[in-house]
Amino acid sequence: MEITFNRVKSNALQPVKEGHTHFITATSKEDIPMHENDVVRYGTGISINIPTGHVGLIYPLVGIYKKKQIFSNSIIVVFEGDEKEIVIDMTKGLNTEEEYKIGNKIAQIIIVPVLNFNLKERE
Repeated sequence: MEITFNRVKSNALQPVKEGHTHFITATSKEDIPMHENDVVRYGTGISINIPTGHVGLIYPLVGIYKKKQIFSNSIIVVFEGDEKEIVIDMTKGLNTEEEYKIGNKIAQIIIVPVLNFNLKERE
């Protein structure tokens, strides 16, 4: 299956395919002061055209434990029709002083089919 992406920002890099996933690269970085935790917002410069009946799931990289930041959410969900730039918010972690930098692979996305279902209370 071929899925297209859009460069929302001119400095966006094409996601890199490795195995069954594509790696997304950081193209911008913005510090956002919060009450309890500082957040770093990374822009990717891209949006992905998720096909009907599917969803994009963005996960942290396997080696994220080595970085100073951690995902603010466990997973980021991209729905079909979502044309906004994919942004990744990270809180500051405790492990090392190393941070993701512009041009680093920052996350991975997989696209999976979604089951259309209704929930019914068990009797």
